[in-house]
Amino acid sequence: MVKIVVYVIVFCSLLSIIYYDFKEYIIPNIFNILLSLSGVILGVMESDISQRVISSALLAFPFTIIYCYGYDIFKREPIGIGDIKLALSLGTIIKLSNLIEVVIFLNLTFISAMIFIVGGYLIKRELPKMIPLGPFIIFATFIFMVFKI
Repeated sequence: MVKIVVYVIVFCSLLSIIYYDFKEYIIPNIFNILLSLSGVILGVMESDISQRVISSALLAFPFTIIYCYGYDIFKREPIGIGDIKLALSLGTIIKLSNLIEVVIFLNLTFISAMIFIVGGYLIKRELPKMIPLGPFIIFATFIFMVFKI
């Protein structure tokens, strides 16, 4: 019963993040906190909290590298801190077990974002100035949750 409540909280938080990120290009901290707490609760229930913390760090590390060094390349922030916090909190929920899964997760995230960009360009004939990355991180999370359960 507790798992159902936790997953309902996760689902509602993810839907809210998608809405806010598309509308305002921000990810409110309250949703990241709810996701992190949900992951900790699941970790305590399944006695694998250490694996979830490692998964969280593995998932957030590539986004942190992109954030830190992307400014040197693009002369502006390529992703926001909210995206890093989202990856950090989702790592506690999906519990990636190895580096190959992290690479697949990143590929799903960025390929789906690229499809969104190309589709928007074909429709509007112009590239968007900003792209909300949160919904694509959530899309990759959803794929992992569906195929790992």
